[in-house]
Amino acid sequence: MDVAFALSVIFTGIVIVFLVLVVLILIMTLMGKLLGEKTNTSSGTPAGKPVPPAPKAAAPAPIVKKMEVEDGIGDEIVAVISAAIAALTGGSGKPAVIRRAKSEKAGGRSAWSLAGLRENTQPF
Repeated sequence: MDVAFALSVIFTGIVIVFLVLVVLILIMTLMGKLLGEKTNTSSGTPAGKPVPPAPKAAAPAPIVKKMEVEDGIGDEIVAVISAAIAALTGGSGKPAVIRRAKSEKAGGRSAWSLAGLRENTQPF
């Protein structure tokens, strides 16, 4: 008798939890439809609002002189550094120029070693 009662309590609890979850999902879906903006399903933009044209790419700046690159630094690394600087400057104003790229060795430690040291020695 005790096992049957325990199983009925467990089953009832599971059914109630799932029913409440289904009700919550229905409420959230209904709220999303009522309160959300109506969007154009083909483009994902709000209906009735025009899509702004894509900005035109600026012409690349002429290269004045070749950049000095240390041995062991690949073209991909130079491209990533250039892209990061371009992202930081935002493409407005005077363009940034990279004149030299060299690796920095801090006390003979690798970058991963320095990152771990910095993370573990920061004050609370």
